[in-house]
Amino acid sequence: MVNYRQLRRNRLELAGLLNEFNDLEPDRYKSWSREDKIAFWINVYNLQKIKIVTDNYPIKSSRILRVLWGLNDLRHIEKDITQYKFLVMDEEFTFKKIEQRFFRQEFDDPRICLALSDACLSSPPLRNEPYYGSRLDEQLDDQVRKFLSSPLAFKIDRDKNRVYLSAVFEQGRFGNEFVEKYSIDRKFKDHPPEVRAVLNFVSKYISDRDVSFLEVGNYSIHYMKYDWTINDGS
Repeated sequence: MVNYRQLRRNRLELAGLLNEFNDLEPDRYKSWSREDKIAFWINVYNLQKIKIVTDNYPIKSSRILRVLWGLNDLRHIEKDITQYKFLVMDEEFTFKKIEQRFFRQEFDDPRICLALSDACLSSPPLRNEPYYGSRLDEQLDDQVRKFLSSPLAFKIDRDKNRVYLSAVFEQGRFGNEFVEKYSIDRKFKDHPPEVRAVLNFVSKYISDRDVSFLEVGNYSIHYMKYDWTINDGS
């Protein structure tokens, strides 16, 4: 959770930190390890997401949309987020451009998808530390476990034979990112390839009892409704 009210009082400090990303020399960045580069872009993405929400806090909305979505729903500022532009190493970026260029193309590690914050309750949680290249593998594994331990990310209803997955794993979001690395034909045969890949990935981070259910149980997959309420801990 994020104390956005306090962050608004410290916006100059946050802006100063983000300026350091812009002041970074490209040649210095190119000399870094792959892990350092991944950690860098995750930190850029999450801090810029915090900044745009902070800049729009408290969330303003029309009376009709407040009734429809509630008071603190990120969809009230969706346009501000999708059109938000910022500079890194003196190059213009958007959140979508970072996702596409680095997290979908350059770096082949689907765990990154669960380190990116949507700044809402259904989002993968923010860590209370930055990502570090020297600890990246450990941090990403821990991040995946934390996310999947939430009932908003993964749960099994054995009475109804249903497995519930976060909408993050849907094909239109990040679901396809798991296929190349976690594709499997031997198990989860009742499901399409992208779902099999996600189930194979999830199985590496959950209890043996839940793994056994996923591997041999008869169940249907359901994606959970995304809760866009901001992760406000003010």
